[in-house]
This record gives sequence, C-alpha cells and structure tokens, in this order.
Amino acid sequence: MLYDRQIRNLKPAKHPYRRSDHPHTKGLYIQVTPNGTKIFEHRYKVDGKDRYFPLGEFPATSLEEARIDSGKTRKLIKKGKDPKEEAQAELEREQAEKTELARKNAKCERQGTVDALFQFYCDDLEALDKPSHVQVRRLYHADIEKVIGDIRAKDVAPDDIRAVLRPIIKRKKMVMANRTRSYLVAAFNYGIEWKDATNYDYGVEFDIAMNPAQAVRRPLKSEKPGERTLSEKELVTHWAGWADANKMTPPFGVVLRLILSTGGQRVEEVLKARWSEFNFRKGLWELPAGRRKNKRAHVVPLGEITKAELMTLRAGHRSGDLLFPGTVAGDSPMKTDSLGRAVRRYCKRTDCERFSARDLRRTVKTLMGYQGISKEIRDRLQGHAMTDVSSKHYDRYDYLVEKREAMATWEAYLRRIVAGKESNVVHLEHQA
Repeated sequence: MLYDRQIRNLKPAKHPYRRSDHPHTKGLYIQVTPNGTKIFEHRYKVDGKDRYFPLGEFPATSLEEARIDSGKTRKLIKKGKDPKEEAQAELEREQAEKTELARKNAKCERQGTVDALFQFYCDDLEALDKPSHVQVRRLYHADIEKVIGDIRAKDVAPDDIRAVLRPIIKRKKMVMANRTRSYLVAAFNYGIEWKDATNYDYGVEFDIAMNPAQAVRRPLKSEKPGERTLSEKELVTHWAGWADANKMTPPFGVVLRLILSTGGQRVEEVLKARWSEFNFRKGLWELPAGRRKNKRAHVVPLGEITKAELMTLRAGHRSGDLLFPGTVAGDSPMKTDSLGRAVRRYCKRTDCERFSARDLRRTVKTLMGYQGISKEIRDRLQGHAMTDVSSKHYDRYDYLVEKREAMATWEAYLRRIVAGKESNVVHLEHQA
C-alpha cells in the first residue's frame, strides 16, 4: 500500500522500478525512473502480457486522484476496452473537435460582409465591361453602405433591405428605390453563386441561403419608360450649341453629335469607341462583340457628317486609340457620369428643357420612323438584340445594304438639321 510520505521518499535507482498500492487499490503502481520522475500507472493484461497505463506524474497528480483514475480504468478494462486505445481515441476526438472549432472560427472570419459582396460584384461587372458598375458603386456608397455595409451578407434579412430603401422612399425617389432594390437582388444572387470553386482563393465566403432583397417588393410597381424625345427645332438649336465652347466644353458636344449622326448608337459604345474600329476605306464602324451589351458584333455605316466629325476630332486628338479618353494618360474612356454632368450644365446655361444623352437614341429612333425607315431596320441599325428564334439562331445576314440605305435617308434628313433648318415633313400626330 502506498503513502504520500513513502512516495516522496522513494529514491531513483540505476533501473526503473515500481511500487504497488495493493491491497488498497488493485492494479495501481507508481514507477520511479532513473532521473527521479515518479509516474502513477495502472497495470492490466492483454493476451497474457502486462501493460501499464499512465495516470499522471506525482506530485502534480496526487495519490488520491491516482486511486480514483485507477478505479475508472479498471471498470473500462472490465468492459473489454483497452485504456490505451480508448485514450488515443479520446485524444483524436479532442483533436478533431479543436480542428472543427478552428475551422468554424476561420470560416466565421472569412464570412464576407455586404461591403465585400458589393466590392466583388462591382469588380466583376467592371471586368465584364458592364457600364452599370459605375451606378452600382455610386448607389452602394450613397444609400446601402451606411445601413448594412458592415453586416455579414449571410445575416442580412428582408427588414434590413427595407431599412435601406426607406430613406430613399422618404425622399420620394421611387425610381432610385427600385434601382437600389434591383442592384441588391443582383448582388445577393451573385453571392449565392459565390461557392463556385473559382472564388475559393479569395479567402472569403458568403454562404447566403436566400436572397433577402427578393423577398421585398418593388417600391414602385411600374416605371414609366423614358419618353423624352427632342424635336427638330431643338436639334437645330442644340447642334449648333454643342459646338459652342461657351455652352458645352469640348469634346462632349462631339459625343452628342456622333450619337445622332451614327443613327442613335448607345452612349457607352460611342464613349468607348476606338480609332481602330473605324474602317474609313469601307465607310464602316465595326464594333466588336466583346464591347457590346448583347455581345454580338455590330456594323454601322458611316455617313459624311460622321466622317467630318471624326476628322475634326482626329485633328486635335492626343495619342492613343480611344476617341474620348477620360484621363490625361488616355488609358481609360470618358465616363458616362462626366458626359451627364456636361449635358446638365449645358441645359442650365442655355435654359432649355432638360434632356440626357440617352434621350438622343430614342429621338433618332422616332425621327427615323418619320422618314419612312422600317422599325426592323431601325432596330438593326441601332444594334438591338433580335430575340426571335430566326434572328437568334439562323439569320446571319448582316443587313448592311439596308443599313446603308437607311443611313443615307437619315443623313439627308440630318443635313437640314446641321444647316440650321427644320424639315417640311408634317408629323400627323402633332397636328392641332
């Protein structure tokens, strides 16, 4: 039988030796090593051979504690379990729990906020050459960031989305509220698809189970489509006004004139135009698929008015391929925001009814109709995506002949505008 004082007085020997606690605790021993370490052990047999299971080092483990642990070990052995194997299994379980806890903690740290979600979403839009990334960033910083920017994206609820929209609705900016909700829906859908393996290296996870913005109804049930079209009289006045540096800073006026003269091409496509896209020998502007909204190549015939505008622009152009570089370095195109501000300043300076650059596309579409150009050719000239089955999958004819004819008709009409004259065509719906 062992005693505390006895254990303390045990001296090391040349070889390790053991002392038994029998008859107090059957199977309990203390081993003394040559360096004086004293270890409690429980002896048991496996296949007739002695094994010793360590219970703790004295005095960190007291004799009383060792007796209790020895009793537990004996019960385990009676159940046919090897205490060493059980201890190893327990160690592995503890390690697995630590690993899982560390994984959960790391995952928690990787959980992306709404701020991270919008940053990745906008960067992706920009990488895909989507002009909307500019407006998305602006709306995010204006109305979304301050409300839910620092919340983990997976934790955002429909009420949080309503909290974002409420101040916009109070300002009575219903269309903007609709836009904000739409961008929230798109961003959270992007986050739901984030689990794609290609995003693993970013070290960010979103784990969004449902789209919280989808559950919030649109603030404005229906939006009126854009209705502003400029009259012939306005075009006569503005064509000259856009060339007046006192009214509109160059080269913004050239952008607007090119939108008109090219048959109402998209604002972004004109702003991002490159000299290498213009084939003056063939008289064509060849827009590559990668730079277009519908990702299909588009060819626009060049009229003489367009060529003249381009030659004037070229004469005073800085080096680089972009027609309208937005920076001194010339490595990025002019921003739509810059053009929008220039148009607003022009309207204020000339005290005219407000319009936007995008209204010119609608204006051209309308006025071409008055000139007898069919809707199909107007659509093709402006590069609209033709969604019928035949056009999408089978029709590969480029309609260049019809486009040239339409452009010739439009050019003849536009010459009167350039000359400062209205046409003598009567628009029946405008009659008294």
